[in-house]
Amino acid sequence: MSAETMTGAGAGVSIGSHQVGPDQPVFLIAEIGINHNGDPRLAERMIREAFLAGASAVKFQCFSAESLVVEKAGVYAVKAEGTQMDLFRRMELSDQAWRDLKSLSDRLGVLFFASVFSEDKVDFLESMNVDCYKIASGDLTYVQLLRKTARTGKAIILSTGMSTLDEVEEAVEVIESEGNRQRVLLHCVNNYPTQPRDAHLRKMEALRQFRCPVGFSDHTDGIEISLAAIAMGACAIEKHFTIDRALPGPDQHFSMTPDQLRELRRMAENIRTAAGSAVKCPADSEAESRRLARRSVVAVRNIPAGREISADAVGIKRPGTGIAPKDLEQILGKIARRDIARGDVLSWDMLSA
Repeated sequence: MSAETMTGAGAGVSIGSHQVGPDQPVFLIAEIGINHNGDPRLAERMIREAFLAGASAVKFQCFSAESLVVEKAGVYAVKAEGTQMDLFRRMELSDQAWRDLKSLSDRLGVLFFASVFSEDKVDFLESMNVDCYKIASGDLTYVQLLRKTARTGKAIILSTGMSTLDEVEEAVEVIESEGNRQRVLLHCVNNYPTQPRDAHLRKMEALRQFRCPVGFSDHTDGIEISLAAIAMGACAIEKHFTIDRALPGPDQHFSMTPDQLRELRRMAENIRTAAGSAVKCPADSEAESRRLARRSVVAVRNIPAGREISADAVGIKRPGTGIAPKDLEQILGKIARRDIARGDVLSWDMLSA
């Protein structure tokens, strides 16, 4: 696996104070989404807990139920009673609540943004000066929303669940046609939860052809699949977040908890650090091991000065501080310049030219 593959192809993207891309810390997005259940106080608590647990950003879903879905559209992929309209009406927040949540995030120093579901919500979020936008998988083909969001000039995080590669390419072209090249592509599977067998993390490889940071929007239960994605080069991880998986709501049961987020942050840093360099050479920390674990030509009996070096007088043993095993044939027949004791590691200055 190449260094480019390990870190995610393409130049980095600036999002607020964060750099997302190769050789940067993993951008961990706590997807609060609609887990606040329409309660601004619960949303605030989730922001605080996500911040304390090490999230790079908190993300919500900013929508108007009336502009999102028709009255009778059924709920998909999650367990919830009623229609999508029923669900989303319960999850709406007031304009003032959004401003308060953004203000709290700013005070804490955690980046705040949202999946935006209509063009008027782009204008609203612009009024709060968010640093980036998320386009959900379901809106990858909503070209009018793509154009509106791209025109802000802000970074766009685009989920690619349910899509073909051609559809991703079309979406990227729409964004670029507005002069915006600030994007992060997230591999995603729109099942809630996603089973590990359906995650297909190698699909991130296909997204790297678009020359931008690539990550994973994780709907699996637990954090191990996110960790696998990071090991495969994901620059960003988005994962649903809750303070209590027993809370009501369609996403709570597979969302990560604060403790899981802390562990994800810790392990992500170790994994990214461990990826290291793709240049195959000894690590500085291996110097002593290289010297003591490699082998040299050594005397297996006493060799007096003036005696010819014969095959039965030498062997190949540790440490690796003398003549290398590959040079054994070159020293046979040479003359010892001085007495060589049994167990001595041979060096060239012990032998005649």
